[in-house]
Amino acid sequence: MVAGVAALLLLKDSTLTPDEVKALLCKNVDPYHSNKYIGTGRLNAYKALADLIST
Repeated sequence: MVAGVAALLLLKDSTLTPDEVKALLCKNVDPYHSNKYIGTGRLNAYKALADLIST
């Protein structure tokens, strides 16, 4: 899923660097609370794409 959202972001702006894509993905997640570390949160494609369009 992450690769698909990354491709969607790159389709919208092909000049994004890998670090910029990662930052957009990590910044625009839905919080997920767990006793184990599972990452930065639940992937939210809409929020990531909306953030990209607004900047």
